[in-house]
Amino acid sequence: MMFSLWIFVFLLFIMSVSSQIQPGESVSREELESLKSRMQSQEIKIHALEVLLKTKQDRIPLISFMASFKNDPVPMKYSNGQIVIFDNVYLNDGNGYISHSGMFRAPVSGLYLFTLNIYASSSEMEFKLVKDGSEIAWLVSTVPGGTESVQTVVHLHKDQEMWVMKFWGGDTLRGKQLSTFSGFLLRTDDDNFHAPSVVG
Repeated sequence: MMFSLWIFVFLLFIMSVSSQIQPGESVSREELESLKSRMQSQEIKIHALEVLLKTKQDRIPLISFMASFKNDPVPMKYSNGQIVIFDNVYLNDGNGYISHSGMFRAPVSGLYLFTLNIYASSSEMEFKLVKDGSEIAWLVSTVPGGTESVQTVVHLHKDQEMWVMKFWGGDTLRGKQLSTFSGFLLRTDDDNFHAPSVVG
C-alpha cells in the first residue's frame, strides 16, 4: 500500500514537472537542482504520510462480532418486547458481544456498524435494533420463509449497549446462520487523522 502511494505521488510530481517543460527546451543546471530539491521535499512528505497512516492503523482496535443461533429452527418462542439472544458466537474480537444476554457492549467509544439478518419461519415479524433503550432501526419480515436485513451506523460511548428486540408478529425464527446479528468498529472517537497535502 505504501509503495503504491509513493508511485502515485511520484507520477503526479512527474506530470507537474513535465507540464512546465516545453518540447525542445533545454534544462539548465539550476533547474535540475530545483527539481532535485522538489523531489526530496516530496519524499519527506510521503514519509510523513506513511508514519501517520501507520499510527492510524495501530491506534484503531480490532472490535467485531457475529452471532447466530445454535439450533434450527430456534426452539425459543419470542414474545413481543423480548431481547433476541443470538447464542452461537462465530466471531467476537474485543469480547464486546455477550452471548448469554444477547447484548453488544462497546469496549471503546466510537462509530460502529451493525447488521441484522432475520429468516422468519412463521408469520410477519418486526424487530428493532436498540441502543440503551432507544430504537435505532427497524426490520420487518413480511414473508415467511424469506430473509430480511437491516444495517445501521451508530455512535456508542464506552459501555453503551446495542441489542435486538422482537417487537411484533410471529414467534419462530430459523437458526444457524440463517439469522444473524453482527457488527464492527469503524473508527474510535480519538481518530482525528488528517492526511497532509503531498503534492506541492
